[in-house]
Amino acid sequence: MVNVRSVLTRTAALALIGVASGCHGKGAPTAPTAPAYGASSTRIVKSAHIDGPDSIAPGGTAQFRYVKVYSDGTTEDATSQAFWTSSAPKVLLVDRGGLATAVSRGEAIIGARANVNAEHSTLVLEDGTFKVDGTVMEDGLPVNGVQVTVSSGVGRGLATQTLSDGVFAVYGVAGSATLQFSKNGYVPVTMPLDVGGAVHVPDVQVHQLSGPTDYSGHWRLTISQSPSCSGMPEDTASRSYDVTISQFGANAALELGSSTLPKPVTIAAHVTGNALDFTLGVIWDYYSVFGTFDVFETLQNARVLGVEGTVHLDGANLQPAGTMKGSFNVYARPGPFVTGLIKTCFAKDHAVAMTR
Repeated sequence: MVNVRSVLTRTAALALIGVASGCHGKGAPTAPTAPAYGASSTRIVKSAHIDGPDSIAPGGTAQFRYVKVYSDGTTEDATSQAFWTSSAPKVLLVDRGGLATAVSRGEAIIGARANVNAEHSTLVLEDGTFKVDGTVMEDGLPVNGVQVTVSSGVGRGLATQTLSDGVFAVYGVAGSATLQFSKNGYVPVTMPLDVGGAVHVPDVQVHQLSGPTDYSGHWRLTISQSPSCSGMPEDTASRSYDVTISQFGANAALELGSSTLPKPVTIAAHVTGNALDFTLGVIWDYYSVFGTFDVFETLQNARVLGVEGTVHLDGANLQPAGTMKGSFNVYARPGPFVTGLIKTCFAKDHAVAMTR
């Protein structure tokens, strides 16, 4: 009589031995080997750049390419993967494939993004012509709204105006050219140029036809909220500061003081004729509603007030008056740090007045 259990047991044992020995036979899979510490086969995008022309003639087109640079030194044309933008679509348009079309004279920054951002500055002007730029100043201050005109040479008739920082740029000038600078209330300035390439004009100095009003001395400055600022705390409706003004020509400095300010604040101002212009500045925190204000007052009940904006005063009368375009911002400060915004009001017509 055959012992079935014994036969089955021996058969199973032999099968197990065969499987075990087969694992080391020819063609059998091997266990994976862990990579050495620090080793990696993955390429990493280290940087990116845009290839394309530095200038395009109006009406022309050009293909821009977005190129990734990897950590191993290799590159990849990823133009079709990128998201394309133009900082000035009225000057230079760019489509989804990086093809740019020049619309009008000027300058634009082409941007592309796929993993890493990249930018490329491009001029739009006729071949053989160039960009002329510079800054218009008065007594060390930039002058806004000065008309800059090419009155002779290639580009004759081109015109632009200075920005708030006094900067101007004209595109499409060449050869012997003349620039004219003009603004109401100022002495016109003429400047000859020899333009054989891009030209940066040294600071252009302008002066008023008649001396600016002298605001030197002590004043009381009052800023009252716009009628549209309903719901703001009552004690913020009107704020006053002692002001001492020192002035050299068109360049003035206002020193603001108050029992609610931690220390006096000095503000730069520009005097044009009878007008007095200055800015109560703020640097906003990108990630919150907080900011660093020139004028930052301590209020009662664990609160603080930040006032910011651009102020324009007309001094034609004995008491200069005007408006502020900006905001009143009330914050909670229960301890040494600001914890949250309570109320804010932005308006273009906050009332401003100065009295002796």
